[in-house]
Amino acid sequence: MTRGRTIGALGVIAVLATACFRADVDLALTSDGTINGTVLLAYERAGLEELDRSPNDAQDELLADLEVDAPEGMTCEAWDDEGYIGAGASSSASPSTPSA
Repeated sequence: MTRGRTIGALGVIAVLATACFRADVDLALTSDGTINGTVLLAYERAGLEELDRSPNDAQDELLADLEVDAPEGMTCEAWDDEGYIGAGASSSASPSTPSA
């Protein structure tokens, strides 16, 4: 995913998100073309229940989306706490181009 596409996707998430979605993004693009930081995307469990969606299915979808678009070297994993369920990605020195 290109940087512009990532920013665009995050903008769409921000517009569509309600109190039932959480997005924590802390990324830095360095001068040598690497990305450092973390991304966390999660649904509020209560919101998923209201929409009759499976929390595990929603988590699997978020994780799959992150893994497809993650640059090489970025680690993606499932994330879960009492109120939210989702996926996160982290990197300390990933190239800014997506893996093929």
